[in-house]
Amino acid sequence: MTRYIDRPEMFSTLFAVCIYIALRQARDTGALRWLLVPPLISAIWANVHAAVIVGLVIQLIFVASSWLTGRRSMAFVGTLAASVAATGLNPFGYRILTVPFELTSIIDSGLLDNKEWRSPALLQVPFFFVALGLLVVVFATSWRRLDLFNVLLAAFLAFIALRYVRNVGLFCAFMPLLTGELLDAKRVRVAIGAVGLASFTFVMTFYYPFERGFGVASHFPQRLATFVESRGLRGNMLNAYDFGGYLAWRLFPERPIFVDGRNEVFLPLLEKVAAARGDSRAWSALLREYAVEYAVVEYVPAIERVTVVGADGRATTSYAPVSVTRFPRSRWALVEFDDTGMVFVRRGGANAAFAGLEYTSLYPEGAGYQQHLIEKGAVRREIVIAEAERKLREDPGSSVGQRLLREAVQKR
Repeated sequence: MTRYIDRPEMFSTLFAVCIYIALRQARDTGALRWLLVPPLISAIWANVHAAVIVGLVIQLIFVASSWLTGRRSMAFVGTLAASVAATGLNPFGYRILTVPFELTSIIDSGLLDNKEWRSPALLQVPFFFVALGLLVVVFATSWRRLDLFNVLLAAFLAFIALRYVRNVGLFCAFMPLLTGELLDAKRVRVAIGAVGLASFTFVMTFYYPFERGFGVASHFPQRLATFVESRGLRGNMLNAYDFGGYLAWRLFPERPIFVDGRNEVFLPLLEKVAAARGDSRAWSALLREYAVEYAVVEYVPAIERVTVVGADGRATTSYAPVSVTRFPRSRWALVEFDDTGMVFVRRGGANAAFAGLEYTSLYPEGAGYQQHLIEKGAVRREIVIAEAERKLREDPGSSVGQRLLREAVQKR
């Protein structure tokens, strides 16, 4: 289900299926006009999503299987060559064919922990493993009638799906095409259809993994973006990696983003950020290099270890949320937060006037950290309560605001 949200990847699945159907039609019916479809789709695909290389691999498998089974048609080879040529008809030319390899290289380097590029786990995508098992069973029980093209394509799709969970949707879309013609018994087809319908009904009712409704989902920083726009924040923005796509859609071109999820585009910047994470001096230098005036950041569950060396040379260690170490309150003011993240402005910078909106004693990130600060006397309890109540007046549904208020009134 999560592979079919509204993103360009959906078109890659559609285009891959269309190319498969066109190739099968051309081979099985002899109507070579179907071979015009793959190059046309490849030209469109190359301007939509970087997985266009999958379409070329499907065609390569088709040509190889055709020649191995005695159908040595140069028309099939010509279609593949035309599709390769059509793939280059995009603003970046043939570099699009290297993008998937660039992405896997970035992920394998450990620079990013992208869940889409992990191997699938059984509990994460159980239907994929059921579908894979069914495909193996159908192939094994119908081996005399197997189509070599389908076998090789199934092996390719299973390999990339087992390697990266983001390819699971592609495999599941092809599974009916690869097995359907082998299921002769009408009762078997009806039974499988009934199971599919029941599964679909269950997912769409009891186990719908997305937020229902219309408009912008709650995990997007809609309130934070509205604050940036309504207050007219100026200067360069630093934003969380996961916020980049939404903020580009919402704020660009008036406010260029700092980074988004296009890893291969932002690779040099991602390397800089990764190198600066463990050193406060390097982080400060990064903010100065990019002249950051305000930051729109998400909550990070992890707590950072902070080591401070005093004038006497003795090192003391403490632990604090990421926002405390990256945006110390001596230099940055927290001026807005919601259930998705926070907005900081640089003190004495282009947005210094908004420091009057500051939450001086609230620390939204890190469950229990606010209470810890109160108990050690770093912030005053009555100020924390007043600011939490102010937040709830402005945003009554804020679960973070409610948590902060609970931590402020509770005493251990």
